Amino acid sequence: SGQALRPGLACQWGDRVLEEFQQQAAAEEEAGLAPFMTGLDQPLNRAKTQHGFTSYVLRPLWSALVDIFPQLEPLLRNLDENQRRYKSEIDQLVRAEEGESVGTGTAAK
Repeated sequence: SGQALRPGLACQWGDRVLEEFQQQAAAEEEAGLAPFMTGLDQPLNRAKTQHGFTSYVLRPLWSALVDIFPQLEPLLRNLDENQRRYKSEIDQLVRAEEGESVGTGTAAK
């Protein structure tokens, strides 16, 4: 998985995959089908998608692989670092959105 690479490479890999998903959604809409994924043009959705994928698909898979092949541990550490980076990105984007809501007087009470 590209998300087990160093952070810079993982980010590039993830951007390419999400771009492919956006193209697929556009093709599905053009064909009159409901798109599989939407909203990937929004940074928060992109970060949530990557964090969810690394958390619920890749982390269990790579943990099992490291149990069998301990030499893969550095890749698992990369994955964990990338997962933390996506979580941090989500937190920053949510705070920014909340700040915008407060600044415009539209914050929920």
